[in-house]
Amino acid sequence: MKKTFFLFVMAIALSAFHTEAWSQEHNPVQKIDPDSRLVEAFGQSFADRLVQENSNLLVYYNFFLDNSYYITELPDDKADFFESLTKLPIAPDTDPKNINVLKYEIKLKFDKETYFRMSDSNKVMVFYSGEKLNEKYNEHRRALGLVTETPTN
Repeated sequence: MKKTFFLFVMAIALSAFHTEAWSQEHNPVQKIDPDSRLVEAFGQSFADRLVQENSNLLVYYNFFLDNSYYITELPDDKADFFESLTKLPIAPDTDPKNINVLKYEIKLKFDKETYFRMSDSNKVMVFYSGEKLNEKYNEHRRALGLVTETPTN
């Protein structure tokens, strides 16, 4: 689970790699603290290495924890759809800031959203497609001043 997720994250981080040297020289990132959920999922030593050696990946993980999904409630007439979803052991009333998506086997699709049911409720966590998540992450990086180029269409 963590290997698959890690490979996906590495692909995104590599897309940002070319900006690391420039951003450190021209716009150094202030010390970024790892989200406590990242430490919980991967351990303190991994988080410490990210702080020291790969701030772009740390920024990505922190972003992913809060911005990779949204929660919605599906109507009762979608019961068949509910039954087909993988359940995550997350209470439907859990504060999203306390959900650690890094602890679950989440395989994102590049071009489609991925759905998980929250326990036995009719609440669903909808993970953005890899493509949409990458767009959102690049917007986030621009907002932080880590990237200066503008998106091309």
